[in-house]
Amino acid sequence: MVRMKEKAILAFDLGATSGRAVLGWYDGKRLRTEEVHRFSNQPVMLGQTLCWDFPRLFFEIKQGIHKARKKAGKIQSLGIDTWGVDFGLIDEAGRLISNPVHYRDRRSQGVMEKVFDLVPKPQLFRMTGIQFLPFNTIYQLYALKLSASFELKCASQMLMMPDLFNFFLNGSRTSEFTHCSTSQLLSPRTRNWHKELIERLGLPEKIFPQIIQPATALGELRPELMDELGLKGTKLVAVAEHDTASAVASVPARGKNWAYLSAGTWFLLGVEIIEPAINEKSFKYLFANEGGVFGTWRLLKNIPGFWLLEQARACFEQKTGKPVNYPALLKEAERARPGIALMDADAPEFLNPTSMVVAIQDHCRKHGQKIPRGRGEIVRVIFESIIARCRVVLGQLEEVTGEKVERVHMVGGGARNHLFCKWLARDLGREVIAGPEEATAMGNLCMQLIASRELGSLSEARELVSRSVTLRHF
Repeated sequence: MVRMKEKAILAFDLGATSGRAVLGWYDGKRLRTEEVHRFSNQPVMLGQTLCWDFPRLFFEIKQGIHKARKKAGKIQSLGIDTWGVDFGLIDEAGRLISNPVHYRDRRSQGVMEKVFDLVPKPQLFRMTGIQFLPFNTIYQLYALKLSASFELKCASQMLMMPDLFNFFLNGSRTSEFTHCSTSQLLSPRTRNWHKELIERLGLPEKIFPQIIQPATALGELRPELMDELGLKGTKLVAVAEHDTASAVASVPARGKNWAYLSAGTWFLLGVEIIEPAINEKSFKYLFANEGGVFGTWRLLKNIPGFWLLEQARACFEQKTGKPVNYPALLKEAERARPGIALMDADAPEFLNPTSMVVAIQDHCRKHGQKIPRGRGEIVRVIFESIIARCRVVLGQLEEVTGEKVERVHMVGGGARNHLFCKWLARDLGREVIAGPEEATAMGNLCMQLIASRELGSLSEARELVSRSVTLRHF
């Protein structure tokens, strides 16, 4: 229901398994959200390549705009955030050369080591400050170079996923800072593409577009889309386009000594800092220094998150042929024996297994641990293993920064999982503050409000979020 004096703004939040269109209603004091469209984001295997279905996703974005306009009438602005590292290539005529490839595709296997032959690992960390993950943009692009792919030869520009959507919405050929920082091709010192690194890898410099900062207004939509969607006057905004950057921008934190845990398919555990932490300790622990909003950096580490749970649930459903809901799984996990086993959630066998349940059981067997059998035991092992990893990473963060973390703000969909929050607070020995659940969408919306000058700073955005949501303390 539209209330008097509320302005409508629209956030698209695309994760690795689903996407959503979320309307934000802003009355000058509070921001409320309403999901108007949700859609699947399942990759497609084309031949031997795992791809994102970009045309379908663009269609779903247009569907979300239709539904939002029908509900709100006038939409002041819209912005898009997505998962990191992936990209699309366009040619000189502005055509998408091929569907963007999924980060879990096998094309970048073994490529990281080939990059290290050209740029040794310690030097690459000093140049970029980014965690070494085999699917980072740098390795995907170098895989294309090694294979002499026609896509790279024909490319006029590389656009990270949200920028690719922006291009087809309004023609902008720019890349947003927070998303670019996930590529491992950005210089944290210049806050621009690392030209020396790009040259040493033999990548075509021309494909890297101008980098812009979050909360940058890009203008109206293409004329044909304005006619099709009825969105004349609606501004497209480059928000904090990496979903974690948007989520962190909405953390309702005050003061210092706090960490954030963005909990979804992946867990991103980190702290907000003013200058990148690129030193021996951050290299030792392989932290990432990713771009934040308004001069901040996110010192963090990727931890396998509820991807493990979702894949296990898919196995349970396949076995029974019936849907398995989360409340039932959580009850079974709470009743299961604690401490059955601890798995290394970062182990490569969990990246994309045929059966997550079999992978977990084989892993435990291989390492001489008890083998979890029932659904409750499997879920409990997943939760306890993720929490154990969080405890280790939190200790490493304190060592790198020299600052004690007193509380952890858990944001995103995982904040709904109160059993996990309770166990996390217990095992970390810290207060866990859960919420907002719609952190990414709210951060996206706040960046739009800053772009329209209705909010003046990051602290104002966080105060708005704090006034607008109910937080739970564990």
